[in-house]
Amino acid sequence: MKIAFLIFVGYAVGGLLYSPGLPSLTALAFIVFSCSPLLLSVGDGPRGGGVRFPVPRRFVYWSIVALGFFNLSIIAAAVGRPVTDLFSPDGIVGIAALSTHQRYELQSDSGSGSPIILALSLWLVFRIGTVADRFPVVLRAVGALPIVLYSLVTTEKWPMFLAGVFFFAGIFIGFPNRTALRMAAWHLAVVAPVGLLVGGLAMVLRGSTLTQIESDLIHYVLAPYAAFGSWLIAGSGTDCCALGMRSLVGPLDAVGATVRGVGGGVGDNSILIHGQLTNIYTAFRYVVEDFSVIGPFLIACWFSATHFGLTMLGSTALARQLSAFTVFAALLSVSVTPFVHNSVAFAVSLSLASTLARAIRLPPPPALTHPARGERAWEEEEELLHQHSGVSNS
Repeated sequence: MKIAFLIFVGYAVGGLLYSPGLPSLTALAFIVFSCSPLLLSVGDGPRGGGVRFPVPRRFVYWSIVALGFFNLSIIAAAVGRPVTDLFSPDGIVGIAALSTHQRYELQSDSGSGSPIILALSLWLVFRIGTVADRFPVVLRAVGALPIVLYSLVTTEKWPMFLAGVFFFAGIFIGFPNRTALRMAAWHLAVVAPVGLLVGGLAMVLRGSTLTQIESDLIHYVLAPYAAFGSWLIAGSGTDCCALGMRSLVGPLDAVGATVRGVGGGVGDNSILIHGQLTNIYTAFRYVVEDFSVIGPFLIACWFSATHFGLTMLGSTALARQLSAFTVFAALLSVSVTPFVHNSVAFAVSLSLASTLARAIRLPPPPALTHPARGERAWEEEEELLHQHSGVSNS
């Protein structure tokens, strides 16, 4: 839970550094206050947390990788191009152009492939993150390759951002907090440039010029905080109360309870930040519109109290599950809640299900039962993992 607080606030600090001023400062203050109850969680100190996972089995790993490549063939077929086009730069450019045309000009999602397969690919990236210390670098890259190519043939930078979210969620959920922060910092130095490169290529395939691409990508991630602050200052925070119709718009749209707008319900008005427009206002706008400006704080209080209650009752597996969900919510909070896009909601659900399946076999968190034993307790937990799971087929 404390890791989630650091992520929520870290994003907002980045937004302030990117666009210094009252709007970004307002957003940072709001987020710090709203998320502060997460600091009260127990059993989640710097050496606590972590659900030790086995290495993905070979059959599961290669099956999902194969499905990810099959998803690319679905996209090619949907835009009327042969699968062989996926094996040449000119062919990829042609598929990308047609896919973009269908999505933005014809308002059709047929050129976006299967959202279920995309969710499975994201889940695999999550599982790779949970065993990043024990999984070969080559296999990590191969596991993410279908999403990289998916971003290129659809010209969407969003899937690359999601791949980063699920990979780092795996690290934060699969390792003790202190170890996770150290590993995340190291991997960020490697993954971020790759993400910028692929996102930039996707923008070029969509028709953007090479100039300003890097700043556009940073703008995409950090400008929403100044936009959210401006929205709050303008008094829009009084908008209430949709009661979940915004935060849960994906599943509710799927059952016909509401209609999701283009782009998953991003803001209908754009705000100028650093000379560029953005209509993304972070996940906090969704929650505020649903439950008022005090809503995020009350929800954080509920999460923290529930986590405390589950831990004290000995339901440590469910407590770990709740911590895992807050990590996903935090990593996605730069843009949306976990329930705006159904493919993301499905991938998060798969990740949480595998986390629960693993957590119910583990002892209580070492930080709660043996606070002085630190990393040794973690090593003992890893020994328990090997005794009961018979890993590693990969």
